[in-house]
Amino acid sequence: FGTDTAWRGTLERFDNRGLPAFALERATQLYAGGNRVEIGATQISIERATVDLKELIWRAGLLRTAGQMRGLNIGHVLQLQQEVTGNVPPVTSTLVLTGAWDVNITERASGFAEVKRESGDVSVKSDGREIVGGIESLQMRAAFEGSRMRIDGGLATARFGKVNAAGYVGLVQDNGFLTMSPQSTLALRIQANIAQLDNISSVTGARVALRGSANADLQVNGTLEKPVLAGNMIAENL
Repeated sequence: FGTDTAWRGTLERFDNRGLPAFALERATQLYAGGNRVEIGATQISIERATVDLKELIWRAGLLRTAGQMRGLNIGHVLQLQQEVTGNVPPVTSTLVLTGAWDVNITERASGFAEVKRESGDVSVKSDGREIVGGIESLQMRAAFEGSRMRIDGGLATARFGKVNAAGYVGLVQDNGFLTMSPQSTLALRIQANIAQLDNISSVTGARVALRGSANADLQVNGTLEKPVLAGNMIAENL
């Protein structure tokens, strides 16, 4: 559309039978102009996932969107990646994710976006064996607070232990719009607990047998382009 051209109406059907396959499941109101797009409430199926979109408004200096997602099958995503690239993924997965978002970004940002494990797991082959991660929980939430994004996430597995991350990522102005860039500042803390190090060596194929447990507490500062790591790791009963 040119800057003087716009279209407003009801979009009743819109689908793609190629890759990625998607289809508009409910009619929606659409406005599209040279510098503005508005999509009303609708439901979209994308491959095996379903997106319930409450609204999407985009124009210069503004992004407003809210909705929910369910049924994002990571194993299917890996299959699609293999079809497109011809490369066999190093892992297989039955992991299914769900998510939600309600975001308003102008010169300041507010709202949130989150993703969680609904079901399933991830496995990797090592020396002819399939090793299952035993994922018990997985969640990541980003809360937008003015000119920064607060991160809070965690992964817990029966086989490999737990990892938690929390802190802030800075947002920078780009043509009157807040976004992340290589210059975004970091202030993150990452904590990990590995109850059995031999489970790690079984996956990596390390020739040296590892025993015992390990705990890590790391600070990540600097920027996305040049992160600075500090902290400590303690291993016991090696």
